[in-house]
Amino acid sequence: MQVRYKKQAYQLANIGHWELDIENEELYWSDEIKKLHEVDSDYTPDLERAIEFYKEGEYRKKVRSAVNLAIEAGEPFTFESKIITHKGNERWVRAIGEPKMKEGKCIRLFGSTQDITELKKTEKKARKAQQKLRDIIEHSTVMFYRHDTDHHLQYLSPQSEYFLGCTPEEGKQKWTSFVTDHPKNKEGLKKTEKAIKTGHPQPPYELQLKRTDGRTIWVKVNESPITDEGKTVAMVGCMTDITELKEKESQLRNIANNIDGMVHRYQRFPDGHDEFIYVSEGVRELHEVTPKEVLADSGVLWSQIDDGYIEEVRKSVDISARNLSKWNQKWKIETPSGREKWIHGRGTPQKKEDGSIIWDTILLDITEQEQAKNKQQELYRIIEESLNEVYIFETDSLEFVYFNSLAKDHTGYTEDQMQEMTPLDLIEDAEICQNFDKYLRPLDLANKEVVTFSTIHKRSDGSVYPIDVRLRKEGYNGKPVYVAVILDITNQKELEDHIKRQVSLLNHILDSLPGLFYMVGEDLTFSRTNKNVEKLFGLSAEELQATNALSLVAPREQKRAKRLIGKAFQQGYAELETILIGKDGKEYHYYMNGSQIKLADKNYVIGSGIDVTKRIRTEEENRVLLQEIHHRVKNNLAIISGLLSLELQELSQDSYGQMPLERSINRIHSIAKVHELLYQSASFSYVNVKRYISELTDTAMMTLQKGDNIHIHLELDDIDMNINEVIPLGMLMNELLTNSLKYAFSEEGKGVIEVNVCKSGDRYEVHYQDDGRGFDRRDFDNSETLGLTIVKMLLKQLEAKFDVDTEDGFELKFSFKEKKTGSHSNM
Repeated sequence: MQVRYKKQAYQLANIGHWELDIENEELYWSDEIKKLHEVDSDYTPDLERAIEFYKEGEYRKKVRSAVNLAIEAGEPFTFESKIITHKGNERWVRAIGEPKMKEGKCIRLFGSTQDITELKKTEKKARKAQQKLRDIIEHSTVMFYRHDTDHHLQYLSPQSEYFLGCTPEEGKQKWTSFVTDHPKNKEGLKKTEKAIKTGHPQPPYELQLKRTDGRTIWVKVNESPITDEGKTVAMVGCMTDITELKEKESQLRNIANNIDGMVHRYQRFPDGHDEFIYVSEGVRELHEVTPKEVLADSGVLWSQIDDGYIEEVRKSVDISARNLSKWNQKWKIETPSGREKWIHGRGTPQKKEDGSIIWDTILLDITEQEQAKNKQQELYRIIEESLNEVYIFETDSLEFVYFNSLAKDHTGYTEDQMQEMTPLDLIEDAEICQNFDKYLRPLDLANKEVVTFSTIHKRSDGSVYPIDVRLRKEGYNGKPVYVAVILDITNQKELEDHIKRQVSLLNHILDSLPGLFYMVGEDLTFSRTNKNVEKLFGLSAEELQATNALSLVAPREQKRAKRLIGKAFQQGYAELETILIGKDGKEYHYYMNGSQIKLADKNYVIGSGIDVTKRIRTEEENRVLLQEIHHRVKNNLAIISGLLSLELQELSQDSYGQMPLERSINRIHSIAKVHELLYQSASFSYVNVKRYISELTDTAMMTLQKGDNIHIHLELDDIDMNINEVIPLGMLMNELLTNSLKYAFSEEGKGVIEVNVCKSGDRYEVHYQDDGRGFDRRDFDNSETLGLTIVKMLLKQLEAKFDVDTEDGFELKFSFKEKKTGSHSNM
């Protein structure tokens, strides 16, 4: 029974056993061994044929050496190696052998062989996954860490030099020592302590850190506890730099806090509950509550809404959420102190992935405007109902025949004085007095039922006030009269004056901006500009309003400018660098941006422009300078190459020094070619690989004077490569070509060299191969020649992953990651 179970276990583990009888030269294989080698069940092996199943080369040598050592010295063995089965399949096996000795002589070898192919595949996948994870951690912009329950850092990723200002080793201390005394940090520390205590991850939080150089940064922390038998033993997490985001939040908060109202972000969830995500400090003045109170309970604001408006406000929010339309509503509230206020709210909804709706909203106090409006409405009602400040006067003499008490009160005249007066005595405007007939004539001719005009009334004390006059012709006491209903428009005039002052202030602000300000309609004509626009183009505001904006752009830039203006109208925002033509006919480079707005149901783009002409000219000067530098470097290298070529001509064909000189000339050519291509191109950091390697190959063939029997096949992607990578790649190609052309082929033999270069993702892949005589792989691994040493050095400089095959020719496959650095060289 035990033997059967043992056999089943071996079968499940792909383990077979074998035995070698040394004296009788007989080898026994179990059925599992035969299945492993894919031979028939009646197959009879011997030692030599068994060893030949192992892959030729180092694998077979390893097996033969282990078996010989076991037989000769009685040494047991265990090794892993590759076999080629009877059917030609490649497999990994682990073999264990144990010698049986008799009188100091090995008489038997027995052991087991296990198929570990799947295990090897799994190990390879695990190594790749581990390398990918290591690459992510080491090259991420996020800092990863681990600390114990006492907050001592046990691991820091390399990003600690940015986040903490120290190396990972220097940072292995209490992470709380990097935390500032900012009040918000206390919340984060509490979450970490809670995670350690409960063993459950907590929501992300923000921290302010102080680096070793004294600089402070803001980070967002995501961390999770590691537990063992229900107890937290460590914390792992990562930090993301949000300093720039916090600075922008602070700027927006300052803007929001200076608005005559409040700004908030409101969120409503699919289940109906809601909350405020952000509330500005303006809530203190507007609603007489603190931001903290509102953030804790949204009902604090809802409860202040007047009962007569609460349903209307909720309905407007429902419609905005359902249609994702802009929210615009007015309502009345009562603050905790009992003050009644009118609120005007506007917001834009956004739907989140979880189905919730978020509004970015501004609330303004419009109490004064509503009160003024209500007063006007009340005044109109009084005028209509009580004939407020009503005057009735005769058609011929214009003397008053009736005036109400309110007229006396407003003007300050007594009843006796009013009985001797006419409307002309109350009107301050001399022109209206002189032409008063023109207001009465349409009524006399019955062309109009009502004549209205505005003028100034003067009181008995000499003060004046603006009025609107409504004149009608009626009958009174059996004779025709004129009836004048007077509306005091003092408040309206003050409001108009206030608006004019606000408009004047806005115009002054726009004209004080350092750059251009503009607003264009969908027909691309200007609706509003500041003085800088008028100065740049030498056009008045009126002329600009009749000017198409594209006509001020350089012709070669107009198509792109039109496309980006259209993008602003369609997507809400766009920016570009373009060229404008000034009034002097010169070109000026400007950085422009624009945002779409809607006014009176019309779409506009409002934006600004900054003059970047000096920056562009400086960049052009630098480009010319770099071009000259590359040109001179190339010429200097050409001179050196020429001198070496003269030296080469002095040497005989079989001279020992000829080959080093040829190699040196080609190495110089490979570097000089880069500088030649750089000064011929618009870029000073990138070189076209296809052109570079093609010309490099031609140079190598010409220098080494090989005949037509050697053919080089190039398959090169049309890609541009950074100078930091293309120089070592060129030198590497030069060394490989030189080695192949000089050593791979016989003097009269034919040969083929293949070079493939392509890009996959962020990695370059290179395949170099010749069909020459090849050489021992150990000569490559342990080479003492300069050429192969340079090859390995350059592969290391490129941080390349490579594979070499030197049997039946030479083949080198390698790949390296694209480095997005400047045009400096590390060579």
